[in-house]
Amino acid sequence: SEAALTYLMRFLNIGLVVLGLVVLRKLFNEIKVKKIHQNLTFIVLALTTMFVGVSAAVNYDNAIFLIVNLFLLELIRFIKRRSAIDFMLLVVVGALGMLVKYAFSTIIAAAFIILLVQIVKDRKILIDLKNSFKLIFKQQKYCFTHERGVCHIVRWKSCSS
Repeated sequence: SEAALTYLMRFLNIGLVVLGLVVLRKLFNEIKVKKIHQNLTFIVLALTTMFVGVSAAVNYDNAIFLIVNLFLLELIRFIKRRSAIDFMLLVVVGALGMLVKYAFSTIIAAAFIILLVQIVKDRKILIDLKNSFKLIFKQQKYCFTHERGVCHIVRWKSCSS
């Protein structure tokens, strides 16, 4: 029935918010926020009537709450680890955020500026990212080559370097 479907959607949205809170806790741990500050943040969120009210509503805000926290977590992890996997996850979560809510583009723009500043400060990030992609492709036994301006994916044995 329609009422059952509405309740299902409400529980799904509450689940998205709970997952968002779990990811927020991981984000806080990643940037080494003290436990007392983490707990105070969660208390303030829990006592905010609007947050609790929107959590049970069927809307895109609950999904974007989860996606923003995931995006920020992956941004921090990429800056710290400089791994191709973290970069790809950052791009995927960013694309998902853009699909869910177009206003997410401002967060992507801010992340782009942060990444540019990090690259200007330490150009080794690009080299580490390139080496990380090389390692992934080598494990998969494929690589990219350029021939007359065209990019090809070939078996690793025929790759140079």
